[in-house]
Amino acid sequence: QDIVHRLHHCCAMASSEEQSSDSQSDLSDPSDEGSQRQPCTERILVCRNPRIGKVIICAGLAQASTAICGTFVLGPLQAQFWGQNMAELGAKLGIVINVVATVSGGGFGRFSDRVDRRVACAIFFAGSFLPAWAVLAFGLTDKGLWAANAAKIIGAVVSAANVPMALLNDVTHFSDRELATGAFFAWTNGMIVMLSGIPAVLVTVLNIFQIGMLQMLVLSIFLGGISIALLFTIEQDHAETENSPKAHDQPSPQTGGWTAVMVEPVKLIFQNDRLRPLCATAFLLSFSGAGVPVKAEAP
Repeated sequence: QDIVHRLHHCCAMASSEEQSSDSQSDLSDPSDEGSQRQPCTERILVCRNPRIGKVIICAGLAQASTAICGTFVLGPLQAQFWGQNMAELGAKLGIVINVVATVSGGGFGRFSDRVDRRVACAIFFAGSFLPAWAVLAFGLTDKGLWAANAAKIIGAVVSAANVPMALLNDVTHFSDRELATGAFFAWTNGMIVMLSGIPAVLVTVLNIFQIGMLQMLVLSIFLGGISIALLFTIEQDHAETENSPKAHDQPSPQTGGWTAVMVEPVKLIFQNDRLRPLCATAFLLSFSGAGVPVKAEAP
């Protein structure tokens, strides 16, 4: 009987301890779930990577600045001074620009990988702003137009390397880079439409507003200056090393000299069956608008 009594006592104590542990777990479950549940901000790309917004705004302003200069300043100047030769001269200029960009793109890309990415991106932006600065320096004249064309050729030295995209990768977590790339193109193109496309329709097509070339040139330079100033407020670190898997930390083998800059890109284009038609298509599309004749206005 004593043994049976002790067994009942042990069973009662075990059941009471089990009930107390269940009650404690019930009380602790909500707090544990709350601690494990991610806050709402963690689901938003820009909240997880707060520097993405600045990169997108910088790139959007820079591209809009270039588009405004080309649409409202360089285009009318070409129609005014080149007249019936506009398509021919534009095509020749495009060929020179593409050749310069192809030859120098690899070298500037390597340079941007070895220096502060913000400095390389500022040089990239400055190359696209050179035509506007040239017109501002030489005036809205024939001389200013040729100075802008020369500035386009100089700017082509850095135009082939997509440095803003590289900067976006630097400030984005490895797992978010695919989504960030889509957001980059979507928002930069949206800014171009808002700042250049819609004003072009309102001013040149519908004639709702009358804005001179000088005012649009100043606006283009102003937006370019804001993009460069905002660029250096971005804090940069080595996101590739910090956020990527260890397999991505290993540096890829590189070869130096002019062979890596000039020969290897051309070999890659002609030897890759999938890259060859893509480059050919891009080459043809780049000249698709150059063959459209523009009737010059009578003086």
